[in-house]
Amino acid sequence: MSRPLLVERADCLAQLLTTVVIATAALAWILSGNVWVAVAVLVATCPCALALASPIVLTRAGAQLLSRGAALTRARALEALERATDVVLDKTGTLTHGRPAVVRVALFSDKDEASCRALAAALEESSTHPLARALRRVGQGPTVRELRNDAGQGVEGRIDGRLTRIGSRRFCAQIAGTPAQDAGAQVYLAQEGSWLAAFFIEDALRPEAAEVVRSLAARGLRVHLVSGDDAALVEQMARRLGIERWAGGATPQAKLDYVARLQAQGRVVAMVGDGLNDAPVLARADASIAMGAGADAAQLQADVVLTGDRLGALQEVFQLSRGAMRLVRQNLAWALAYNAVALPAAALGWIGPWEAAIGMSASSFIVVLNALRPLAGKDPWKAASPSSSPSPSPSYS
Repeated sequence: MSRPLLVERADCLAQLLTTVVIATAALAWILSGNVWVAVAVLVATCPCALALASPIVLTRAGAQLLSRGAALTRARALEALERATDVVLDKTGTLTHGRPAVVRVALFSDKDEASCRALAAALEESSTHPLARALRRVGQGPTVRELRNDAGQGVEGRIDGRLTRIGSRRFCAQIAGTPAQDAGAQVYLAQEGSWLAAFFIEDALRPEAAEVVRSLAARGLRVHLVSGDDAALVEQMARRLGIERWAGGATPQAKLDYVARLQAQGRVVAMVGDGLNDAPVLARADASIAMGAGADAAQLQADVVLTGDRLGALQEVFQLSRGAMRLVRQNLAWALAYNAVALPAAALGWIGPWEAAIGMSASSFIVVLNALRPLAGKDPWKAASPSSSPSPSPSYS
């Protein structure tokens, strides 16, 4: 039901062409007095080629994407992906596997590590964030009351009557005072008036992440990394992957604003994410791609879902979208050119009904054959171009 805007315009044109053909046939019959001239007009300019120009290509594109690990949920996205100028990537669960683990705990109070882990597990019990899964792996924690989730910042609740928070350093500083000295951690734990701990969490980078980033940049796309993680960690990953534009400590609203600013500059933005917090920005982007192992809300908003949870399929998505839209345009151009020649030729009596039948059939046959051509051959952009040294963009901190 969802078709590229170009295809919808072609369908409207086909409807208009039908009206023009019938009117021209009637006028030719009246002026020539020969019914066969009218028949030739009707046969020669049957808008079959226009009707066939896109459905075959779009069906093949969807099937090929699915076979390569990407489910196309809205065909309209093919046009946006072809025109995309910028790709915004999330970090956790997108560039990384989304299976983080706690590698170190820094303590700031007299509570031991086991107690801090138990408090963290209790607060994160109902969270779906990948970092929360790493913190829950300690078993049952204490009872939490008045639990509240602050999107993109953290979770708070009352444990033994004391307000306790876990999340970003800024979020915890609101109840604990001066930020803890040990910086660079992804998650902090605090209670009213005191810092308890900082959790250092590592999530392995996907092995294909660097190649995907290089391939996208080689296609002429500007690649951005926007994440809710600490700005220093985001900058470190951006430099490691050669991404020149990045923003760290970004809340869901900040991600939304980041994409909106790009669109205000006339950029066409494709967003790649996986988490519940990414759903709003996925909905805002011109084209959206979600990881198959991500949150359901993100997948529902996405135009394409990477079903195999393989980031490398992202290259196939951009390659096939460009190939598919190229074939659609070729088919539409041929169909329009044929009708532009056939209509006046038939109306002037230059071709008869049997010639018109051959022309119409040949036109449709050419469109079908062109639609069956390979959507994408060997990717000329696979070899990455040398990248310049990345320069940091303003980050959210």
